[in-house]
Amino acid sequence: MDKLPEQSRRGKRAIRTLALIALLAIGLATCLVRTAEHVGRDLSGLGWRSGWRSYDDVDFSKYIIVKTLHSRELDFDRDDRRVIFIGDVHGRYDDLQNLLQKLRYSNASDLLVHTGDFLSKATLDSAQDVISFFSRDSVLGVRGNHDQKIVEWRAWMEWIRSHKGGKKWLEEMERMYEGGIGFEESSQAPLDSRPFLTSPRDWMRIPDDWDTEFMGEHYQIARSLTATQYEYLLSLPLVLHIPHLHTYVVHAGVLPHDPRFPFYAPHQPLARLPVIDDNDGDNDEFEDEERNVTALRLVQEKAVLDDVPQNSDNPWVVLNMRGVLEDGTITRKNSKGQPWSEIWNSIMELCDGYDDFWEDQRIIQADHDDRVDKLPCYASTVIYGHAATRGLDIKKWSKGLDSGCTYGRHLTSLVLSAPNASVPAVDGDAIEFGAEDSNIEAKIVQNRSTLQRGSIMGGSSCIHHRERIAELSSLKRSSSRTTALHDALERFRQGSIVHEIYTRMEIGCVKDMMSSQRPSSRAAFEAASRRLAPFGLGSDTVTRGEAPGLIAVNLPFDRLRAR
Repeated sequence: MDKLPEQSRRGKRAIRTLALIALLAIGLATCLVRTAEHVGRDLSGLGWRSGWRSYDDVDFSKYIIVKTLHSRELDFDRDDRRVIFIGDVHGRYDDLQNLLQKLRYSNASDLLVHTGDFLSKATLDSAQDVISFFSRDSVLGVRGNHDQKIVEWRAWMEWIRSHKGGKKWLEEMERMYEGGIGFEESSQAPLDSRPFLTSPRDWMRIPDDWDTEFMGEHYQIARSLTATQYEYLLSLPLVLHIPHLHTYVVHAGVLPHDPRFPFYAPHQPLARLPVIDDNDGDNDEFEDEERNVTALRLVQEKAVLDDVPQNSDNPWVVLNMRGVLEDGTITRKNSKGQPWSEIWNSIMELCDGYDDFWEDQRIIQADHDDRVDKLPCYASTVIYGHAATRGLDIKKWSKGLDSGCTYGRHLTSLVLSAPNASVPAVDGDAIEFGAEDSNIEAKIVQNRSTLQRGSIMGGSSCIHHRERIAELSSLKRSSSRTTALHDALERFRQGSIVHEIYTRMEIGCVKDMMSSQRPSSRAAFEAASRRLAPFGLGSDTVTRGEAPGLIAVNLPFDRLRAR
């Protein structure tokens, strides 16, 4: 009988204990919430909730995958019309104007189209001049991989500024960074140890993998854009399709098929006869008697962009691709895989029109690759940039126009005009463009860059002469930071063509001045001088650039020696 009251008392004590624990938990949770609100009260306006980032669903990329330039806009058959394609300008305004002067360019009669990457790797003032000119003249073009980074930074800035307190926070971050507070280890240190920040939480407002680029070259260009210039940048697609010329304009490249599968597989767009969709408004401009081939070609050219997943589903490919590995993986490395342009041209050579396939669609033997010697398609051309290391790369069905203007070589243009058009006569090399019966007159016109060779500008170094490379070959791997340079020199000696050494490849541990350090601080100047000293170079080789955020490091090769 006595056990029941005892059990009842134990049960009541357990209930009271649980209730107390619950109250303590509620109190602790309330305290944590209030603390989080106090600590992050200035973050709430930026979409933070209890310390969690919420920008994952924000579109900073602002992609326009494809735009089509229709015949009426191209106006190619006009007597005085020229279509001028320009390779990667990289902010070199003077070089751009010199080339246009050589071309006797007129915005009244000429249509100018660029291949992207037209802003980065130059002074800020020069980049501003380029985009002002392009936006003012309504120059057509596509985005490059560097342009895309500028778009994303500007979109992020706009997002930050759209929230309460965002503009003030951003200005404070920029002020502290430009003041050189802790910049010495800024890009290499862990997030929680970067002394120039107000707190580690500040970096968490910047998307993952962007942090080392804060206040770098792309950021500074993005910050400098006017609203009109930003709208121009946003208007650029990744691919510009010109059906009248059967041409794609793209920064890096496009693929004729999905390389993970045989090119003759039935689902590949060039391995099957195209079918016209009556609901496709793009075909309305064709007369009935023309639909047989002209409209079918348009359908198939669009299918190359829409049905090849690398061209449509992954913007990184058309912005960065240089080669394709054996397993179909895309690479941006020049030394890896097969150049995509070789794949493109090999497939275009198999295009044999539609006539035979209308008679017998079993021509393609899907089981035997070696028997497939023609495909139901018509060839088309790709005009692109991006591959400066390969230089001017002219093939029958692809035209690579990035000839290293930003590395002291040439700025290149491809000039097209209708036969017998009344256009200015300019010196250049005539090339073949399109099918033999197209009768398009095409000419490559180049102008040498005014950039002094052997200097580092905007974070990119330029080394062009074999004998200079030989002089540098004795450099030792003084640290892991010089590994990229060392490997580049080794590849050159083994026969590879290495015309330039890109951003972040360092000579004597000279850091990328645009993104790792702030040249507006005296300490950056002094740091560059210290790092050059072991290689026989003094502070006289370091000069301030033409705009804030730029340092030039001149490399007198006769004085450069191994550590």
